[in-house]
Amino acid sequence: MAFAPLLRGGYAPAATLVLQWLGLALLMVTAWRSKPLHLRGMEVVFLCLLFGIPLLYLLPLPAGLAQWLPGRELYLQAESLLGGEAQSAQRLAVSPLASESSWLILIVPIAVYVATRALSEQMQTRLVYFFFAVVLAQVLIALFQFATAGGMSYAIVDLLARAGASGTFVNRNHLAGMIEMALPLALALFLYDFGGRYKKSRRAVGLRERAIAVLSSTNRPSLIFLLLAVLFAIGIIVTRSRTGIMMAMLGILLTTLLFSRRVGGSGTFGLMGQFITIGVGVAIFLGLAPVLDRFSVAELEGDARWPIAVSTFDAAGRLLPFGSGPGTYPDVFVLYQPVELGRWFINYAHNDYLQTLFEMGLLGLALVAVFLVLYLAQWPRLASSEQWSRYRSLQIGAGIAMLLLLAHSVTDNNLRNPANMAYFAMLAALFFSPPGLPKLADRPRRRPRRTVTLAEANLASSRPEANERQVKPEDPEQAAPRPRNPFMD
Repeated sequence: MAFAPLLRGGYAPAATLVLQWLGLALLMVTAWRSKPLHLRGMEVVFLCLLFGIPLLYLLPLPAGLAQWLPGRELYLQAESLLGGEAQSAQRLAVSPLASESSWLILIVPIAVYVATRALSEQMQTRLVYFFFAVVLAQVLIALFQFATAGGMSYAIVDLLARAGASGTFVNRNHLAGMIEMALPLALALFLYDFGGRYKKSRRAVGLRERAIAVLSSTNRPSLIFLLLAVLFAIGIIVTRSRTGIMMAMLGILLTTLLFSRRVGGSGTFGLMGQFITIGVGVAIFLGLAPVLDRFSVAELEGDARWPIAVSTFDAAGRLLPFGSGPGTYPDVFVLYQPVELGRWFINYAHNDYLQTLFEMGLLGLALVAVFLVLYLAQWPRLASSEQWSRYRSLQIGAGIAMLLLLAHSVTDNNLRNPANMAYFAMLAALFFSPPGLPKLADRPRRRPRRTVTLAEANLASSRPEANERQVKPEDPEQAAPRPRNPFMD
């Protein structure tokens, strides 16, 4: 988690190799645990499809079948002119080496998902705190980059003329995608803990234990999470990513709407609190609109996204139904690249869904559809009318964060960045975990308390009708008066 964004967001070959080995080690440690891992059947099916479908593109095919695959004619002609054998046509993938690399990188998100699902609710919450620390470090690096680019200056005109910060990522949009995944989580914890009584946490020894104790204290008006949310929003702004700022606005609005009835954990502030929370969210949403126009930049890359998208969609139609193979977009799109984009090398479609259609055809679309069905089916289980626990609030925040990154992927390739893939898998494991139940002390009592208090007992004993006990005689012995005991007076 900490190593993933350090070397170019995981794009460096050495970083990718290390992440794959760490993913294998994580799977081995998870399998070595004595506690069994309980995954639902649909989760297992989707993980098998995610890992198995790209593998199909690497399996050898009969020569007679391979030559009928669409989009392979130019490759067959070029290899015949060079006097070589048509090795690329023997598989579904046009470039088997690129597809193999794209297949192996899937070890990282699968390992993160399985390992996170194996953790308890408490450990998953601590993992979210660690994620906050990683994102905060990236935000501080981005703020330093933004402030020192072209020299130190505090003039607004100079700041607006600067390029966006990218942290340790190659692309500033990837940094914005990482931060926008953390923003709803911080807001969810702030709204859940807001307005509660402060309860002193248990005594901690080390710095790590003290930090976890502070963040995990129940009924704390968690201003720490509000400060983190503000820093995350500023971090997205300094990236100057237009889509990133839009996703931050959408995340703030959705979080305030969903948590308007859950402020303080159980709707402590009533109807007025709901209106105030929604009003604050709408005000922040509208207030960030001028920031979107002033700080975001439209680069040549952003202007060229529509021609790239149109050309990608047209080429994907020619490669149906199987596509060109996972990871082969840079090698194959050159054949379909329009003239106006001829002087640039385009390695990504800047639209994860179109690139999936280009590379994997109908199989890729089916995989995306299965995930979206699972995602939508999980929401009714979490956003129920019963009382939410702190862990369930984190799950709701994780669902919003996933939605933001899925929407951001329409204009960028965040889901193909190794670091963001790992963080998205962590959020997915948190979101698809069984819904968290509130603690016994926090659950509302459905029946009135039967134990009589001392004040109620004194009040009942002072009434005259309470002293007169009506005893209905059942036999002559009960009807006869009992002898008086002077020692009991």
